Amino acid sequence: DVYKMLDAAIKEDNAVYEGEPGKEMLMAKPTIVNWSLVFNILDSMRGVISVNEYRTYNNYPLLYIAVKQGNAVAVKTLLEKYKANPNVTAFEYPSTLADMQAGKGEEITPLMLARKQGDNAIVNLLIKNMLFTFI
Repeated sequence: DVYKMLDAAIKEDNAVYEGEPGKEMLMAKPTIVNWSLVFNILDSMRGVISVNEYRTYNNYPLLYIAVKQGNAVAVKTLLEKYKANPNVTAFEYPSTLADMQAGKGEEITPLMLARKQGDNAIVNLLIKNMLFTFI
């Protein structure tokens, strides 16, 4: 599987719910991405690897991870050079186990995530690229 090459550039731990019963909170380590290696792999495998099909072990698209990290350079590169779909969704787990058991997780787009994080620079990048996908 060619996507395993990308897996090697991304360190992602499983998130787990921890804490006293009834008060368990989602504990997740940040995903570590070697973006220069990711971009080198995407360049060398152009036409073979699709940035819009790839998902990490935890089922996140690259664009979601770049937005989550607040990495505007990676977001811009994914959108403009690799034509990442700005409307791709990822499942965002709720912060408490009780909410998870109640089915309160949601599908979220990169724009929704950037707005939630208050990252106006990335919000503007995403909106600009959404407009170009419809022209």
